[in-house]
Amino acid sequence: MESKIPILRDIYYNISRETTINKIPIISMLFSLGAMFWGLLLCFWYNMYKKRKAILVILSLIFLLQLTVILGPIVLVRYVLILFFAFPILLAFCLNGDKFKLEKTE
Repeated sequence: MESKIPILRDIYYNISRETTINKIPIISMLFSLGAMFWGLLLCFWYNMYKKRKAILVILSLIFLLQLTVILGPIVLVRYVLILFFAFPILLAFCLNGDKFKLEKTE
């Protein structure tokens, strides 16, 4: 394997193969399936408390996908990659959720 940017290759290698990233407390949570699930669950309950139905529909789809993975014998990241991609969106929903409310039209 030949890399044009050896420093970047070393960083990616440490993240994927070594356990150095798991020794840093806060950063290791960003790569944890459990932390992503708890983030999804907290965002789901917070938006349920705020009664934001439009966000709950989106979150329920991601939550149902996560439940199917939990009930099965699969524990690989590739099956729950949606949580890693959706995490910044979950933060946006929790912080700016009032902008996503459905309004009643008559």
